[in-house]
Formats: sequence, C-alpha cells, structure tokens
Amino acid sequence: GRPLGAVVLADVAIQFACFAVAAALQTEKFYDVSASLTYILCVLISLRRNAPLRQRVNSGLVIVWAARLGSFLLWRVLKDGGDRCFDRVKTNPRVFFVYWAVQALWILITALPVYMSNAKR
Repeated sequence: GRPLGAVVLADVAIQFACFAVAAALQTEKFYDVSASLTYILCVLISLRRNAPLRQRVNSGLVIVWAARLGSFLLWRVLKDGGDRCFDRVKTNPRVFFVYWAVQALWILITALPVYMSNAKR
C-alpha cells in the first residue's frame, strides 16, 4: 500500500475541496456522501494490488459499510430536502469549515486500523 501520508493528503484534499463547493453553494446535501466516497478512496489508496486476504477483507468491509451508510444518508437528505442540523452553520463558512475538518479527521481516525494494516508489507 501507499504510505499513510498519501491517505491523509487524499482525505484532507477531498474534504476541503468539497467544503469549498458546499460553502459557495451553502448546501449540506453532499456532506455525507462525500465522506463515504472519501472513505472508499482512502481505503483503495492504502490497499496494495496483491494484498493479503486479511487486508482485502478488512478493506472490503470498510468499503461496503461506507457505501451502505453513504447511500442511505444521501437518500435521506434528498428525500427530506436537506439536513436541519446544518441550517444555521451552512451560511457561516467558518463554522461550516469546522464540520468538514472534523469529518476529515473522523475519516482518518475511524479507518486508521485498516489504513495501517494495508501499509504493512
């Protein structure tokens, strides 16, 4: 797999790019799905082509979980027309940025065991 630094860089770059778009549009509609896609990409970045079975299974489970949760949350936000938790923050870029920064950190920390396992040779 690639070094953990590549995963961190991808995570932060994707989340902050998504924040920039979301802040400009003052929307939270792709907040959750961007997290799920970032999880999936970070796992794929960390996984070697000929990874051992355990690394492939662990990575696959994170990918399935992220896809399932992300699709449910996207469906919910589209059905409801938004997420009321963001009503006050999406119009305040500084506070909205904190939400995205915490999400980037969350993506890194919660899947860190898989990223680290995938970094092993």
